[in-house]
Amino acid sequence: PEEAYRQGIRQIEYYERLADESERIRLIRTQRDLDAVLATWGEDAGLADHRLGIIVLMEGADPILEPEQIEEWYERGLRVVGPAWTATRYSGGTKAPGPLTDLGRELLDAMADLNMVLDLAHMAPQAAREALDRYEGPLFASHANPLRFRPDRPDRNLSDDLIRGIAERDGAVGIMPYNLFLVKDWRLGDRRDVAGMDTVIAAIDHVCQVTGSARHVGIGSDFDGSFGSESAPVGFETVADLWEIGPALAARGYEPDDIAAILGGNMLRVLRAGLPEK
Repeated sequence: PEEAYRQGIRQIEYYERLADESERIRLIRTQRDLDAVLATWGEDAGLADHRLGIIVLMEGADPILEPEQIEEWYERGLRVVGPAWTATRYSGGTKAPGPLTDLGRELLDAMADLNMVLDLAHMAPQAAREALDRYEGPLFASHANPLRFRPDRPDRNLSDDLIRGIAERDGAVGIMPYNLFLVKDWRLGDRRDVAGMDTVIAAIDHVCQVTGSARHVGIGSDFDGSFGSESAPVGFETVADLWEIGPALAARGYEPDDIAAILGGNMLRVLRAGLPEK
């Protein structure tokens, strides 16, 4: 834990340096910060006006030495916590089935006191189900796909039951354009053209069908993770191609308001709920 803590502090210091050294980058700690960044993306704003806002999310909570220390992290700007990646001291996770631990339950209570956002993305199904029943603050699965598309990965993809549970809490599921979690039996190194835009739209549409609306799905690209375009569906070469999801949804009959919600509005709703006003 002490080593994880030191690494976590170094990472958050890196983000602080980015914001200090570039006027185009802003760490978002409050709703006021969020609104300031969004204003630079208004219809009247030019390309040079755009600012990049960073909301700090911890994936795997081991850098938090003990639940009470979450207050220190919050003061440093941490606003979202995913208790697991694989198993941690707090929760079962990817490739490591299990529930929340006693420490994990204490961590969720401490996070709820600060109204932080809980990220279910890498939590094992048993832990995620318990968290849905227990956690009172805002939550989402920042980057996860429906289990229907990869039924052999219940440790990483979300069952329809979990998707409905997230919707009942007014959360959202961030769909990943990543073949490993979209195509059955696909492995790293396989041909990427087994999937395309239609595959990604089908995953989005599945969440809409399961939850009954377009309010609980968004984009969680994970493009800052460990894969490149060789593992993404055909048509996704750079982050700019995520915009093409909009026209593809329109071609499926989605209304403009629903498309705007899917392309960002739903995730912003959850994040805003976890930010103090100022």
